[in-house]
Amino acid sequence: MSITKAKRDKIAKEILEYADIHFDDTEIGREIVEDEIHKILKKHLAPGLKPSSAKGKGRRQQQWLQKRLLQIMANLPTGIPYDEDHIRSTPMGVSGEDLQLSPTARKLFPFAFECKNSERIGFWPTVEQAVANAGRYIPVILFGKNRSENWIALPAKVWLRMLESLAWMLRDDEYQTEETILDYLEMHGLIQKEKTVSKTIQSNP
Repeated sequence: MSITKAKRDKIAKEILEYADIHFDDTEIGREIVEDEIHKILKKHLAPGLKPSSAKGKGRRQQQWLQKRLLQIMANLPTGIPYDEDHIRSTPMGVSGEDLQLSPTARKLFPFAFECKNSERIGFWPTVEQAVANAGRYIPVILFGKNRSENWIALPAKVWLRMLESLAWMLRDDEYQTEETILDYLEMHGLIQKEKTVSKTIQSNP
């Protein structure tokens, strides 16, 4: 989306005016400042999207992940009941992790989740925010946009160790299986099975 120089100057002026008023105030939080700047940009670049609509999209993203994590807990052999008190969606505007986990849930999911639903996200600032909120846990970013599949970003070393653990589990002597990670993903519908091409042998007349 291209904008005129006059509009760019107007946007920059409003942001600088806001910064001049508030950045000297040590009590104002970084997220509040970012939220106000976001509103200024939305006013000029996407006037049809109301702040309440943007926050609603973020809330739906959190609830999408909350529901699926609770389903995982309920499907475990230990039979943990489906209870939203185990994983709560953090209200919009509240700083910190986007999902609040109970001690039971935290043992299963040692992650700190940052959820983003936007056509464009500032990826590295989002990573910095996730790391800052994670504390001793592993920062995980769930991001997506309208009419698109959700994606997850996490530290590569963590993903590789999880992949290694899954590979070892599938080949564990206790399970006595030759199942591969490819088989596992196909079985759970996470990737499409390879189509087998049958060849018809015609005999010579």
